[in-house]
Amino acid sequence: MARIRPQTGFETTLSSGLTAVATTIGVTTAPTETSGYMVIEPGTSNKEIIKYTGVSGTTLTGVSRGLALTGSSDAAGTGKIHAAGSTVSMTNVHYYLEQLANKTEANTFTAEQTFETANINIGDGTTDENEQITANNGDASKPFVRYSAADNKWLISNNGTDTYDPQAGGSGVTAGDGIDINAGAVTVDPTDPILGLRININAGETINGATLPVAVYQNASDNEIYACDGNDTAKLSFIGFAVSNSTDGNPIQIVTNGIISGFTGLTEGSLYYVQDDKTIGTAQGTYIVCVGRAISETQLLIDKKRSFGTATTIESGTSYLASTDGIATAYAVASNNGNSGFAGYTDSSNPPTTKVAAAVGGTNDLIGITFPVKRGNYYKITNSSVNQTTVMQFTPIN
Repeated sequence: MARIRPQTGFETTLSSGLTAVATTIGVTTAPTETSGYMVIEPGTSNKEIIKYTGVSGTTLTGVSRGLALTGSSDAAGTGKIHAAGSTVSMTNVHYYLEQLANKTEANTFTAEQTFETANINIGDGTTDENEQITANNGDASKPFVRYSAADNKWLISNNGTDTYDPQAGGSGVTAGDGIDINAGAVTVDPTDPILGLRININAGETINGATLPVAVYQNASDNEIYACDGNDTAKLSFIGFAVSNSTDGNPIQIVTNGIISGFTGLTEGSLYYVQDDKTIGTAQGTYIVCVGRAISETQLLIDKKRSFGTATTIESGTSYLASTDGIATAYAVASNNGNSGFAGYTDSSNPPTTKVAAAVGGTNDLIGITFPVKRGNYYKITNSSVNQTTVMQFTPIN
């Protein structure tokens, strides 16, 4: 509330009689101040304090009648009847004094205060004592900032009890998601929330990961986030788990490493893979995408390290598309002296034409080839004049 100021020495009279309930008052001369307190018939038994909030010509408007003669509350009371010509004065109205601060007593300020000075000093400058600024809110715990004379430093309390030194650490760390700060002490609880590097990237589809984390990949064409699918070669590049809900074109939070919570019924110690229905499980999907190892029934340690999957047999001269990185191998016992052998090919063409491995041998020689295959490339192995013990296979790398 803005401060109401008196007009020194102002006095006028009623221009007409006044009922006990009137909220506009006519006077012979209007005050300069457009709001304030006045006394009608001061010094008599019929005196009445009024408060007005506006002036229109020589009429006081927004008048509260019958204010108390003592105390700080200026609520309306019971008005009195006054005759025309009665004196109206700003003299000796205690409500003006209530707005002044007493330097030696406690004061309550009900409005914002502005101090036009470079420094605000707390204390008398000579006595070494604690000084405190408190957030006097409606809670039982009232946060404060305190100068501790014993420690010769400022301390902060956010709960009204425990204090911490902002220079001792803790002030630059945000609590939550496994991080707890109490009195400046920072503790990490790996059994509670999600711990790990978090990034925000736009989702390319609706993903609901707030309740149950969803394994996701980043699409190279639009750089947006989609759910991994164990049965789709375009959706296997796992980067982490979505832990919030989002829709196409809106940011979603991704945890890319560390411990992640929010699961149920995990088998502790087991590796988990993306399933063909986009969930995770201990069985491998059509294509192998390992996402981590369970450390409890509800927590998974994200683990992107590669491991070998199950080898599959391949046929001579047949082209195959590699859905994961892997290794192609072939070995056999030669059956034609100098003319038995293998040749391995891999590149982006179908069929591949780039020869990357070859081996030949004489009768009964053991021959073989091994070569790496990049995900998305084609590969094939051809053989000639080898016996029935030939083995050709592709082993995927998870």
